[in-house]
Amino acid sequence: MASLASVTPVWSETYTIRSYDLGVTAAASLPALCRFFLETAGNHAYAAGVGMKQLFAQGLTWVLQKLYLRVEHYPRWRDEVRIRTWPTGSKRYYAYRDFVIQDTQGRNLALGNSVWLIIHQRQRSPELISRHFQNLPVSDRLTAIPQQPPRIPTLPHYAGCYELNVRFSELDINRHATSVAYINWLLDAMPDATRLTHEPIELSLHFINEALVGDALTACAQPGQETALFYHQVKSREDGREICRAQSRWRRRAHEETADL
Repeated sequence: MASLASVTPVWSETYTIRSYDLGVTAAASLPALCRFFLETAGNHAYAAGVGMKQLFAQGLTWVLQKLYLRVEHYPRWRDEVRIRTWPTGSKRYYAYRDFVIQDTQGRNLALGNSVWLIIHQRQRSPELISRHFQNLPVSDRLTAIPQQPPRIPTLPHYAGCYELNVRFSELDINRHATSVAYINWLLDAMPDATRLTHEPIELSLHFINEALVGDALTACAQPGQETALFYHQVKSREDGREICRAQSRWRRRAHEETADL
């Protein structure tokens, strides 16, 4: 029986913003912030005996089902950031985890929450969380974001779309497209002019179906009625399956030029 009792319920790690974490300016990109969280969450689970390595031995694996991220300040090149993450509970098939990204002074840079599933590697069917983690201690009084993520609507039409095929380099240890690949697809559907002058400050993402190598997909971004609000969708071009759905908010960049390094 796995248990988190032997490790701290709130896990913390420190990262330095490298050049490969940057976007078009000298600030870290949204996918980079997501990678920091995913790496830290994975290390916490591994230390608790419920990581990917331990689950693989049982024919199981973790998959991310939902992610909500709100960015207050983007860290800059060479900045040091601290990631704190903790499980907040579980219900039937779902495990919940929050996280906060802070600078060295303890100022919040980004915060969010997530929903995870344990699935069988072969059948790809979900497993009841309670079958493996009956005594899972949680920090249910510690919440990164009090409110629930916004409900993501499905639109009848999306204007800005492009076609893509899942590449082998986008696969993760589960042999499907990594969650960060989904985020990149959604961002790449945005108008270039918007991405040059604005940055995402909120992302709510629902992973609905797996994307495998060679899958032919269409990624779309549709402006909402509110200023700086966009709706996103990735669908299969082969059978019309919805792969993921998302909603994002943007603001004008404080630093638009790479000269401010």
